[in-house]
Amino acid sequence: LVKLTNTNAVCTNTISRQLTIAAPNSVEKANGGELKILAYPNPTDGMLNIALETANTIKNIDIQLTDANGTVIYNKHLDELSGSFADKINLNGFADGAYFLTVKQPGGKYSKKIILH
Repeated sequence: LVKLTNTNAVCTNTISRQLTIAAPNSVEKANGGELKILAYPNPTDGMLNIALETANTIKNIDIQLTDANGTVIYNKHLDELSGSFADKINLNGFADGAYFLTVKQPGGKYSKKIILH
């Protein structure tokens, strides 16, 4: 609950509002739930945060972000992930539109559409 109070010489006004704070809207689980993948904010206005988390050790993970034509914007290979990985992808200067985040690993492939506006 958030309260905002404005007081002047004549009166006092108070406004109360209930706020809900949501977790990032792009949380996915891959590889039978062993790998948690986050990509936020989506849509983004330029800076995209990506994070991978696992309680186990996963080898040979490839992370790519491509534009709608398949041009690779970001490419990262992790020989081994144990715990977490985080990075920021700067999309400032790229055209507005759809991009695709792909995470490949021995247990499968995950893809998510990212919107830049």
